[in-house]
Amino acid sequence: MKIKFDLTYPGSFQWTRHQNHYFIGYIFDLSQKLYQKASDFQQEDFESNKIESYNGAFSSILILEDTVTIWVDTAASFPVFYKRDEDAIYISCTPHSIDPLELVHTGTYTQIFCTEHHTTMLKDWFSIPAGHKIIINKNDLTISEFRYFNHYVSEKVNKDAYFEQQFVNIVHQWANQIIKFADGKPIWVPLSGGYDCRLILSALIMAGAPNLHSYTYGKELSPEIMMAHQVAKELKIDWHFIPYNEQAFQYFFSDTWENYALKNHHFHSLPHEQDFFALLILSQKGILGEQFVAITGHCGEIPAGSVLKSFPINTKDYIAQKYGYQAQYIVEGIDPWDSFHQWLSENRLSKFITNSLRLFEFFGGKWMLPMWHKDFMILFYSLKFEERYAEKAYIEMAFKHFFEPLKIDFWKPKGDTISASKTYKDFIKNILPQNLVEKIQRYNAKNPIADPCNLQTLYEMLFDFMQQNNMPLPKKDGNLNRLHAIYMLEILKSKQKAL
Repeated sequence: MKIKFDLTYPGSFQWTRHQNHYFIGYIFDLSQKLYQKASDFQQEDFESNKIESYNGAFSSILILEDTVTIWVDTAASFPVFYKRDEDAIYISCTPHSIDPLELVHTGTYTQIFCTEHHTTMLKDWFSIPAGHKIIINKNDLTISEFRYFNHYVSEKVNKDAYFEQQFVNIVHQWANQIIKFADGKPIWVPLSGGYDCRLILSALIMAGAPNLHSYTYGKELSPEIMMAHQVAKELKIDWHFIPYNEQAFQYFFSDTWENYALKNHHFHSLPHEQDFFALLILSQKGILGEQFVAITGHCGEIPAGSVLKSFPINTKDYIAQKYGYQAQYIVEGIDPWDSFHQWLSENRLSKFITNSLRLFEFFGGKWMLPMWHKDFMILFYSLKFEERYAEKAYIEMAFKHFFEPLKIDFWKPKGDTISASKTYKDFIKNILPQNLVEKIQRYNAKNPIADPCNLQTLYEMLFDFMQQNNMPLPKKDGNLNRLHAIYMLEILKSKQKAL
């Protein structure tokens, strides 16, 4: 029996090998040294598990005499999959099936837009969940899975002067890390009307980052677009707006999209379409360039507290109510909100949301994900819930130390906030008939604040396309991700038939 590796990765990052060690991604150690190749490391970094305390986005493999250890980072940024049969264990960047395609967990895929925990839609293939490592015993080929990073901290603290200074230091550290990583290449920041990307951009401006650019996409004249433009104008940075309309969305039905999607679903995540149209248009116009570094604010609001409410929950019941899905992999014995954070981060966020990073690589760039660095997440996971509701502490500190000094202390558009308490809207949703709730949601989706990216237009286009091509359709509820997931399953099946 053997262990067989296929580390062919379809992106700008690439696996490197040095002696018995493989690595992809980037890491900053505690002294802020940057690692990007396997040869940058000492073997003791892995044998002593130092890598588990470093900041960055990576996957890594260490081959010793009796064991093979494989790590993925806090977001499973570079997915690793494994399969065992009678003769070997296969390790790959992309699970694949030689036999006729037999998809499993498709119900999960259409409900939460990814498979759960280590499952994939291929019954014999498994993924390594975010913040986990597996250890393979080379003698008997047993596989053991371990969680080395928790998306929660049990002991909570108050926001005090020390906490605030830690936050400021971490954000300024991001800027230095980004400048070092970019090494003179153009730095692009997708800029919305929210706070996460604005905070990253503020830190870069304060650090004097060179070659800085931004772009915003969505519905023309929406408050979100106007806010982003106002921020870019005040900071005097290069800014590009890409209108999202039927003309832009036509690219969803192009060979370019299908080529991207088929390379980046991995049988466990829905390909993310949102930035695709903007990047394609910027690329076609020659604005994006062949090499660049994209810096996103993905998921920063989650540890900061955006999903927290002030009422108690039962984690499984809450997931079932919110997503219509019965979760199978819940961490028990901790605060239910911490348990929800753990589930959310290991599934929807690390698979469906961070899968959008593949888009930057598809168009020739690399990326950094500073808000998934361990120090930032641990800082806010340790903060008491009452300070995190509605991102209270996070927003206060961002405004005080970054937005106000740069004169970009604009509040994001009303209606684009997540309430920290059980609101009247929550109450109404629970008592109204489901069909009426869905009707109200479809109406609200046409609101430029509720739908700043104009994705309802794409929903209508995709629904019509699927109807014309006799594809299975859900009831028309305006949920683009669910419709897209069903469409993706049909694409996979049709490609298998073509083979």
